[in-house]
Amino acid sequence: MSLPQDTDVLIVGAGMAGVTTAWALRQVGIRSIVLEAQDRIGGRIQTSRKWKKIPCDMGAGWVSHPTINPLIEIARKKKIELSPSDLSKIAIHDYSNDEVDDLWGLYGTAYAGVKLEAESRRDQGKRDIGLSPVLPGVLDTMNLDPKTRRGIEFFIDTSITQAYAADQKDLSLYNWDDNYTELFLGLWIVPDGYIRFVEMLKKGLDIRTETVVCEIDRDEQGVFVKTRSYGEFRAPYAVVTVPHGVLAKGHIKFTPPLPPWKQEAIDRVRTGLSDKFWFHFPRKFWKSKRAVVGRADPEGKWSLWLNFEKYHDNEPVLLAFNRTRYAAKLEKMSDDAVVAEAMAVLRKEYGRRTPDPIAMQRSTWGTNEFSEGTITHLPPGASAEDYLTLGKPVGRLRFAGDSTCPEFNLQVIGAFWSGVREAERVTSDMLMSRRGPKSARV
Repeated sequence: MSLPQDTDVLIVGAGMAGVTTAWALRQVGIRSIVLEAQDRIGGRIQTSRKWKKIPCDMGAGWVSHPTINPLIEIARKKKIELSPSDLSKIAIHDYSNDEVDDLWGLYGTAYAGVKLEAESRRDQGKRDIGLSPVLPGVLDTMNLDPKTRRGIEFFIDTSITQAYAADQKDLSLYNWDDNYTELFLGLWIVPDGYIRFVEMLKKGLDIRTETVVCEIDRDEQGVFVKTRSYGEFRAPYAVVTVPHGVLAKGHIKFTPPLPPWKQEAIDRVRTGLSDKFWFHFPRKFWKSKRAVVGRADPEGKWSLWLNFEKYHDNEPVLLAFNRTRYAAKLEKMSDDAVVAEAMAVLRKEYGRRTPDPIAMQRSTWGTNEFSEGTITHLPPGASAEDYLTLGKPVGRLRFAGDSTCPEFNLQVIGAFWSGVREAERVTSDMLMSRRGPKSARV
């Protein structure tokens, strides 16, 4: 028996934003069908269970913003374990803990210097530029010795370029961190995998996986969604929740085309690339118990390593990050070649007796046509207003996802709240249409 293809609301994408939209609509009795291109739900939330007893999150990995994050309460009610993760506890190879703690303060000084330079340029009416022409000059004014400067550059790499999956030249001097909101008031790891949240929310929903959307047509009466293999779906409303990178690449055709104000915002915002590399070793060879065991590398290659032993019964597990062009290069290499590059770095830092890993897993978000990268950032000329524009409706089309939520862009909480937001908008519009014009004026 064929499944129905007509519903109240069509939702494109079964990541956190799409599943949350459908979940919120279900609370008020509105039917939806979620169309997901991949053979799994979660989008950029992906938990690998390839290693027994060691779940590995290939995408989103931290629950942030504890004072306002609904996932904290969901975890409590559904008994999803959360484990505190203090990423401010950093160990850097060849630096003492006291030296690392001092670097935090110096990084703050450099950050303030960049902000002052940005305000000065803005006051003079100068155009926006990238961070790269400014940051080195700020560090020059601090008269740092070479070792201290390398240490601060490590913090810049981990806190800015790695965090936004972008190079300094590609980050707006004026607006690159417009989304920063009390992140370090607390972070939590989900030891059993972030996907637990999506699996909990999906219960009772109509989700069609392996259903690739290729075109979305709209008129005054409704929305028609065309798929590669399952024909056409119809509904009065549709919510598009695919990642910004998918929209930017034009993988979905819109008929009529999206209006210029929407398309221009899509074009101004950029999606970067940051990949994860999980290594399971036969024994622990690093001494520090701190959450981050990094190395100061001028190019940021294999510089950020996270110590995951405490989350997995003291199993010797390290998680590394690589970004932008180097990450794209690694995606084209074999697993053996990637391990060889990583081990050359680790043996340089820890000695020739550093053991080979038992196994390695990695993400490849750049070559996934249904993500086209990982997280968005604001290049020169873009602003947080563009994130707001990404979330504005177009006729009966609605848009959700973390890139439509400027306060929590890059974060799962942004995807969640955007799903709730669009469910509320659709619910309001449907109620208004049922009451009719006269009732709407009362």
